[in-house]
Amino acid sequence: MKIYVLSDCHEDDTTLHVLFQKAGKVDFVIFLGDGIATFKQALLPYHLPYAAVKGNNDRGAQEPFDKVLTLQGRRFFLTHGHQYNVGAEKNALAAKAKEVGCEMAFFGHTHMPFYKEVDGIMLINPGSTFYGRRGSKKSYGVLCLEEEDMSFQFCTL
Repeated sequence: MKIYVLSDCHEDDTTLHVLFQKAGKVDFVIFLGDGIATFKQALLPYHLPYAAVKGNNDRGAQEPFDKVLTLQGRRFFLTHGHQYNVGAEKNALAAKAKEVGCEMAFFGHTHMPFYKEVDGIMLINPGSTFYGRRGSKKSYGVLCLEEEDMSFQFCTL
């Protein structure tokens, strides 16, 4: 199963359309907030299933800030991350993911790719499809789930 992991598009639908057009076979999309209305509109023509959480700039969105997603028997914690102070530290995020029984947590907010295990929980930020911070390029992630294997790859735009 090939899953795109995206965050922080901030109304940049052009990049999303380019990304979805060149996607090839994608089975699912995860969106981690900030630009959720733009994301959902851009995704419509491609008829891809998705899971999304809202971010601090998604005022009025109906989606939750946090969500547990189960795919192929694996549990993933999805959040934008601003409520866990992810710009400063990651322990609160790891603790929450562990509390809800997830092996991995995906978050956004910082606009910087991040991949690190904290207290037994893999924490991943795909970066931003709109703009990177602190020298990061625009980016997203690809999660591949096989029956007994899982891999993650960062991709730049």
